[in-house]
Amino acid sequence: MAILSSEYFHHAGDHNSTADAGAAQMLLELKIPFDVIDGTSEFSPYAVIILPDDIPVDGALAERLNAFVGQGGGLLLSGNSALGADGQFAVAAGICSEGPVTFTPSYIGLGDELRIFPDQNALCCLWHGPADRGAGRPCAGPSRAPYFNRTYAHFSSHAHAPDNTDAAPLGAAVTLSGRVGYIAYPIFGIYHNVGQPLYRHVVKALLSRLLPKPALSTDLPSAGRATLTHQAERNRHILHLLYGPPWYAARPCRTGRGPASWK
Repeated sequence: MAILSSEYFHHAGDHNSTADAGAAQMLLELKIPFDVIDGTSEFSPYAVIILPDDIPVDGALAERLNAFVGQGGGLLLSGNSALGADGQFAVAAGICSEGPVTFTPSYIGLGDELRIFPDQNALCCLWHGPADRGAGRPCAGPSRAPYFNRTYAHFSSHAHAPDNTDAAPLGAAVTLSGRVGYIAYPIFGIYHNVGQPLYRHVVKALLSRLLPKPALSTDLPSAGRATLTHQAERNRHILHLLYGPPWYAARPCRTGRGPASWK
């Protein structure tokens, strides 16, 4: 598996791309071996390539990606990756975009294929997602609206209003069309910033369909790490497993409300 680097297309000086960082973090936690590649890399060594959140695709890259899919490769797109200004995707994603929705946040309606808990029907996404429509097979269900945006005119006791199950769907949230999977939110950048583990489950569900026979499967917790190395000259594989439970410590920082306050 490979991550097509967002940083290659969007130079950010000495700052790492949150899309790249979130995608790498997810795959590390899922124990899926991967490489980080750029637009000049060879695609053929990989079974699946992830285009995280904001990968622009010009004509030459579109030709290479479509050829990769035509030869049995899989693509996982998220957010605006491979999406043109006309709402059409540069690869055969089976959907088109009708522009961003007006609700923040909106929700992924969880169908049976993605539901983790019996009473869980929706997953909140703290971002503007596009309204998508098309022939791709829904993997999760529709994108749902909240009852209202939280503004001075409307108030909810939490950061956002709950999802409105009676409202018309905003579009498709997660789809799979042939060998191309799509998530209508910049889910990797959101994961890097928020760390909601259910976002990782959405990605895992799509990858399990794009890569049904992974090279490695383990039940290590998310803090575990697994590395699989092939030594061709010795005709062997080496599996390295590591687990270190995370430990976090808070520290005081100045907030302007006293000499030192907890933040």
